[in-house]
Amino acid sequence: NYVLGVEVILLDGTVHRFGGPAGGRGDWREDWKRLMVGSEGTLGAFTRFWLRLLPRPEKAWTYRATFPDLSSAEKAIHALAAHASFPVAIELMDPRCVALVENSPMAVGLPKDSFLIVTEIDGPAVLVDARAQSVAELLTSAGASSVEFSDDETQRKKLWRARKVAGGLMGQMSPDFLVQDAVIPKRALAELLQLVYDEADAAGVPAVNVFHAGDGNLHPNFLFDSGKPGELEKVEAISKRLMQRVVAVGGTLSGEHGIGNDKTAYMPLVFGADNLKLQLAVPKLFNPNHQLNPLKVFASRRFAGSAEQGGSMVDACRNDALQASPTFVPFLDAVDGTICCSADVTAEELHAQCQPHRLRYPFVIDSRASLKDQVAATGFGPASSRFGPLCDNIMGMNWRLPDGRIVRVGERVVKSTTGYDLLRFLLNSDRRFGEPVDFVLRLRPASETTSLFWITGNASGSLAKLVSELTATCWIHWFDSVDVLFDRTGGTFRVRIALNCPSIELPVYEQFLAGLAASHGLQMTSDRDASSPVDGCPDFVLKTTPDRVLSLAARVSAEAAVDCVALCYNGVVHGYLRSREQSSAGDKFELSDPKEKVESIILQHARSLLDAGGDWHSRHISREVPQGLEAKWLTMLEQEFGSL
Repeated sequence: NYVLGVEVILLDGTVHRFGGPAGGRGDWREDWKRLMVGSEGTLGAFTRFWLRLLPRPEKAWTYRATFPDLSSAEKAIHALAAHASFPVAIELMDPRCVALVENSPMAVGLPKDSFLIVTEIDGPAVLVDARAQSVAELLTSAGASSVEFSDDETQRKKLWRARKVAGGLMGQMSPDFLVQDAVIPKRALAELLQLVYDEADAAGVPAVNVFHAGDGNLHPNFLFDSGKPGELEKVEAISKRLMQRVVAVGGTLSGEHGIGNDKTAYMPLVFGADNLKLQLAVPKLFNPNHQLNPLKVFASRRFAGSAEQGGSMVDACRNDALQASPTFVPFLDAVDGTICCSADVTAEELHAQCQPHRLRYPFVIDSRASLKDQVAATGFGPASSRFGPLCDNIMGMNWRLPDGRIVRVGERVVKSTTGYDLLRFLLNSDRRFGEPVDFVLRLRPASETTSLFWITGNASGSLAKLVSELTATCWIHWFDSVDVLFDRTGGTFRVRIALNCPSIELPVYEQFLAGLAASHGLQMTSDRDASSPVDGCPDFVLKTTPDRVLSLAARVSAEAAVDCVALCYNGVVHGYLRSREQSSAGDKFELSDPKEKVESIILQHARSLLDAGGDWHSRHISREVPQGLEAKWLTMLEQEFGSL
């Protein structure tokens, strides 16, 4: 999610840059960096990365709470995940792990039979201070036996100590230990932990659990001695049954560690026959003979029908009755905050499903268009400043191939490093490989107050300085959007800031923004009962770096006489040939040929965008025709997609 671009040496020795500082496609028609990120060295050797950095938080509070049972700990986990403070860590240690620490020289005085949660919130000092007591009360209400919390750096390190030393202790107390990695829907936590206990106890293998509970990322640790005959085989058998159940409950094989020698055997559980062929099409482009980092991601990168001894992974997939369902079915998981819905769903329909659960999908940019049309129009929505581009908030989809068949791509959990990232690649493609039928969306907790703030003034330089200052502070993470609106007349532009928060916190935000505006000689007004901004599907999108976005939007708006919205933190310009009011209302085009005007705008700015690793996009015109090496890759991919 934080990789803007990569420089990679391919198998033939050629060096290529995919993306760059602006985080777009760069000189390529398709977004190849999506396939490179997470490929584990199987597609090329990486020599340079461009990364998105975040402003450091001003302050943090750390909490350590003990619980008498898993039920109360689960209750706390679910409440924390829905809390307005958006904890940056929710870590769980089971009693076996707590006892491991307490029976060592690293003991910190915890009850050995307790579940332990360590959680942390951070952000602007005034904001996290206002939230500190409510998080402690949440833990107590969930059934915590004890709650300790502090904002003192020394004390915070002490609260983290048990969690930090656990991994090292396992290495000291056992000749070998295996750390598994899987992601599950949080509702299945109790079931999977019990499976780990039952399987490990039956095999006589000590097992402890310490993991990232906030996103369902399990890390069961199995302690054993590989020097004893049969020990490793026991652990491998437990791992297999664990991964089978992980997939059966809707999870995935890896959230962080990737797919190495151990897990390649389980890949057919996740990928059905058609999905597996799509996955194998990726290394066929860049590493057809399995020379780069062999036996990783897929132990065998062959298609069905290979004459190589042992049969193909596709055959293994067909023979495994425990594999994931071939396509997603509609669901709404209020605990995880996820939903599977039709790609043709409208904003009103989506809101009707989410609102009763106090959840929201804050990326709707057009109240009338289908979600599929919005994704085709832009990769960014109103809350992308806070939560990232659309492709980071669409976790999976049912995808219709060009021949009409539908395959499953992606996951239903919020975190995955299982296989090549075809999901983001296809979402950013121009539909030559098919189109989405259903989306699996990540929802967000909905607070009771949505407000809009407007900052205006006569000095354009002051407005630009205000935006630059705001986006460089940790406050930027708490506003849904920070946009600058440029009117086609070239006479005015305004800063628009959208916020969703508990009503009790609203005065804290108002005071900060009012003070910021005043420090730059500007005026702030607010609408406390506003809706999220809906500007309509843009006619064109320009992706550049955040430091260039305001000057680019101002120039395009003035020279082309179009309305522009600059998504300041994302470095994105949304352009509208009609007024934004007409676009959001769904009015028909006044221009006889929007294509001609969009082409003239793109022609003028494309080179500078691509040089920065950015790109452009328009729903009215096609992307440039691929040339050379890329044309070859795309032809090969089309052939593989068409040969399923």
